[in-house]
Amino acid sequence: ALRHFGGPPEAFFGEYLAAAGQLARASHSLLLIAGADGAWTLSAASPAQPDPELAARAVELAKSVAERGAASVRAQRPGKGATALTGFRLDHGPDQPSSVVVLAVPDAPVEQLEAATIVLRLTADIPVSYFKERALRQTASDTVRFAQAFDLMILINQDRRFVKAALTLANELASRCRSSRVSLGWMHDGYARL
Repeated sequence: ALRHFGGPPEAFFGEYLAAAGQLARASHSLLLIAGADGAWTLSAASPAQPDPELAARAVELAKSVAERGAASVRAQRPGKGATALTGFRLDHGPDQPSSVVVLAVPDAPVEQLEAATIVLRLTADIPVSYFKERALRQTASDTVRFAQAFDLMILINQDRRFVKAALTLANELASRCRSSRVSLGWMHDGYARL
């Protein structure tokens, strides 16, 4: 479903991180993006406000994850018990910055953590699929709008007289936009003349 998600990127990444967290039984899922200077910054998280200490540890792990494709580390958090951080690199398209997902998994056996990482790496291409699908929808929408404008130009250009062409324009716009009224006017000295 996420490959064909119709919402904006912010909503997509919220859903994607929540799904990744469910797969890994993680308490937190974080998306980190590499800046032009190579510094990693937190871009999105599920739940929305992660513990600052957890976010800092995720930033530390991000470079290793980006270099190796996946990495895990165990961390003892005072007063919060043992937590494992596991991360995987997201596939990204051309001209897109490197990005990784880091998940905080309550202490679990190493085998369970490795199995979760393998399953999560299988989801690494979903963001690229989402952005390709989004671009295709936008292209299709732009093509339809262009074709409609072109059809309208052909109809208007068939009329030799201005009044008839203006009526054709108003009627076609009313029909295509499902409007009850379309008016054509000229602006002169701050007033519109119908």
